Amino acid sequence: MDVIIEVAEKFGLMAVTAGAAFWYINKNNNFLQIELQKEMRESFSRLEGIVIQLINNSKTERENNKQAFLLIEKENEIIIDIISKLNTTMNGDLKREIETLKSSIKEHKKGWFK
Repeated sequence: MDVIIEVAEKFGLMAVTAGAAFWYINKNNNFLQIELQKEMRESFSRLEGIVIQLINNSKTERENNKQAFLLIEKENEIIIDIISKLNTTMNGDLKREIETLKSSIKEHKKGWFK
């Protein structure tokens, strides 16, 4: 306390006031820096957790899509096998039967939109 009085006597009240203001601003600035750094670390940790979860969800979705694609491929193989067996059973007349079916569908469609 004696130091403050000596400075005030030697340099004046304005110098003491300026020193006090500098001290207050410095303390306030340090406090804000510490708080902001802490909040930034917390925000970064939250964002990091979100990104990790999104990556994990993406991997799971990719695996689900891969399994669905394999199932579709298997279904296509079964359909091709069935069509091949039908064609063999019908002595190669499958194309004629398909054309007949298409023309009958066209005839039925004409009645649908009247």
